[in-house]
This record gives sequence, structure tokens and C-alpha cells, in this order.
Amino acid sequence: MAVRRRSVLRSPKRRRLKSRENTVTTSVIVPIVLHERAMLCAVRLHWTLGELLREALTEWLDRHERETKGVSR
Repeated sequence: MAVRRRSVLRSPKRRRLKSRENTVTTSVIVPIVLHERAMLCAVRLHWTLGELLREALTEWLDRHERETKGVSR
């Protein structure tokens, strides 16, 4: 019995960087479960994984800086 392949439709453009100027390409190692959660969220938002990670990191750093403001190390 032959298996019929489903045709794949391209999705509309995802939210992504407008320019790579002043950026760095890096690698990170994350647990599989965290990667799966991030990918599902990115798909739901229709963002690239990179955009989701940039937004999440920016929010975390902003919150961390506010919480530790005035705390000497």
C-alpha cells in the first residue's frame, strides 16, 4: 500500500530580527523538555525560536537587574 505524502504549505513570515547588524551568533545547551516548551511557544506565537529566546532573556535580565539594584556584591 502506497503512503500518500501530505503537501506542506509555507507559513507566513515569522517574527524575527530585522537586521543581523550588531548581533552575535551563539550556541546554548538546554534540556530537551525546555527546548520542546520553547518551540511550542514559538510556534503558537508565530515567532522564530531566536526571537522567543531574545525576548525571554531580555525580560529575565530586566527583572534581575531591578531586583538586584542597590544590592552590593
